[in-house]
Amino acid sequence: MSFPVRSGTPGPLRCGRRTAPDHPDRAAHLRRSRLFGLPPRRFDPEVWWLYLLSRAGIWIVAYCTRWLFPADAGARDAGPVLGPFQHWDWDFYLKIARDGYFPGFVGPWQVDWDNREAFLPGLPLLLRATHEVVPNWTLSGLLISFVAGAVAVFSLARIAELQLPDPRIGRRTVLFFVLSPCAIFLFVGYTESLFLAFALPAWLAAQRRNWPLAAALAALASTVRISGLFLAAAIALHFALVTRGRRWRAAPWLALPVLPLAGYTWYLQVHTGDWMAWQHAQERGWGRTFHAPGRRGPTPGTRRSPTPRPPSSRSCSRASCWRCWWAWSSRACWSHDAAGPRRPTSA
Repeated sequence: MSFPVRSGTPGPLRCGRRTAPDHPDRAAHLRRSRLFGLPPRRFDPEVWWLYLLSRAGIWIVAYCTRWLFPADAGARDAGPVLGPFQHWDWDFYLKIARDGYFPGFVGPWQVDWDNREAFLPGLPLLLRATHEVVPNWTLSGLLISFVAGAVAVFSLARIAELQLPDPRIGRRTVLFFVLSPCAIFLFVGYTESLFLAFALPAWLAAQRRNWPLAAALAALASTVRISGLFLAAAIALHFALVTRGRRWRAAPWLALPVLPLAGYTWYLQVHTGDWMAWQHAQERGWGRTFHAPGRRGPTPGTRRSPTPRPPSSRSCSRASCWRCWWAWSSRACWSHDAAGPRRPTSA
């Protein structure tokens, strides 16, 4: 009985014998496909179509809402197509990407300062880089959100498939996600889609115990939103629960997500002389302060008033009422001109 000589990369085991070695191109493909420490997986077109159809639906609703709620009562047209995506937080990201944090020696020492340092630099930096290729600022922001949202939904589908063996669980998870009211923020030029594009792959890499990659992605997430610190804490806890023996040598990687925020804090201190400039901007612009546990603080997204007033029953009922997808998305994002100005919220 003769046995095949084992040389190179062995092929699959068939009937007790290994076939010829895999082609070098296939071996390279397998190495590339393990980006997050996962085995190779076939592209799922249904997840892609769910994402595309949901984005197309938002475009249609955005344009139709401009007709139903025009900026001017006597308007004869819907206005610019990109008009619905140029409100609120987008104004801050645009100013930072175009002018920087402290243009012309202005800053928080002025009375009419807009507190833009409350927004982290991850999205503005990427927006400025994308603008070198896409001349329109709004289109640059929408392109970033579109690509980042696609990465987020595919990562979410993969995470769901790791938890449950049902092959349809990934598509169902993505369907519920893109139809939820919060998914509207995956489409506009905000930080949500970019944050998820880093955070979900980071958690996926942590599930496969690829700690350097998980820490690097969490560090990128912390440049976009302060929530990256909570992601880093979750990854550190997962590391402590599953790591044994010599694998603790990867623990220094867990400090990587703190470095971007430390660098941004140092940058603000150099320009403002205040190590707590980010927190003070949150307090001045949006009334977000530290308070003792159990004590109710100011409502997020509102300025602190000298004489606090208890919330009315009408406002409480509105806060607790569940809004449907179409009404919520229309009123929250595209009826800005008709409903009046609203103070943006920082990331």
